[in-house]
Amino acid sequence: MIPTTGTPGPTRTIDPAVYDQTVERLSAELAGSVSRQRVELVLRWSLDDLTGNPPGAMPELGERLARQRLLEPALHPERR
Repeated sequence: MIPTTGTPGPTRTIDPAVYDQTVERLSAELAGSVSRQRVELVLRWSLDDLTGNPPGAMPELGERLARQRLLEPALHPERR
């Protein structure tokens, strides 16, 4: 399991296969503009911020939040 360590709230985990699939989807979607390493960093950050949500919702919520953050112009000035 991939741990998330956000506070407050308990540590949550996400299945490694689901995590890898999410990274693959986001990396493919944003190919050429965002590195895989950046996708992983933002996904972990997003999962961390979502700690305290129902564990079953973490993969979908994490992917949605990571996608939004990766697409946000403030994080990627080259997209302005």
